[in-house]
Amino acid sequence: MQANLKTIVGIKEIKGVKRLSGPGLSTKDVPGIMQGGGKWPGRMREVCNQYAGDLEEENIYNAYKENKLQNFLCYEKGRHCAKVAGSKTKDSNKKINKTKKEAKEEL
Repeated sequence: MQANLKTIVGIKEIKGVKRLSGPGLSTKDVPGIMQGGGKWPGRMREVCNQYAGDLEEENIYNAYKENKLQNFLCYEKGRHCAKVAGSKTKDSNKKINKTKKEAKEEL
């Protein structure tokens, strides 16, 4: 039986920063209380629809295939990611695309 996505993906606060948490994300196994359900599924659907409309699905898919989705959505075309103090961004010429191991070590 497949779990419903809206019950397994949510927002989790880690070191004072609200992060998306769920399967395939580095935050999945980090201890903490996850907020999900309620208005979150609708909010996430709205953001996904906005991305698809603004950035075109084919461009999003191509960025995904090239393993550049984070840059594409956060720092290039999309520019939807909030800058967090101490975060590594394209502007600071630091590495953005981390391996899962590097991301977990950072948490």
